[in-house]
Amino acid sequence: MTRFAGSSLRFHFLTSHQIMSNLGHSAHTAHSAAKIVEELPRLPDKKNPIVAGILGFFFGALGIGLYFQSWKDFFICIGLFIGLLILIPGLGALPGWLFAPVYGIYRAYTSNEKHA
Repeated sequence: MTRFAGSSLRFHFLTSHQIMSNLGHSAHTAHSAAKIVEELPRLPDKKNPIVAGILGFFFGALGIGLYFQSWKDFFICIGLFIGLLILIPGLGALPGWLFAPVYGIYRAYTSNEKHA
């Protein structure tokens, strides 16, 4: 904890052990999300995994939710994004944001397999 003279602001710097511990929690969270995806019912129509990945990359959870027309998919992506923001302060936004396109590709692919 660092305190600047004459200031009531306090900054907490994470140690490398704390960061690695938080990353382990992130991996567990991602594994849990994969389990949830496998249990989700198939989407009503076949979806293009490439389009899902592009929309997830540029629009995040909102792009995934709108493309799949599913609140569940939106909340899975936004929940993981917020969870990573909390677990990895300052660094969680990037993996949280990149989760949406990976999730979209995986969800479209697994849903398309259930259509066959």
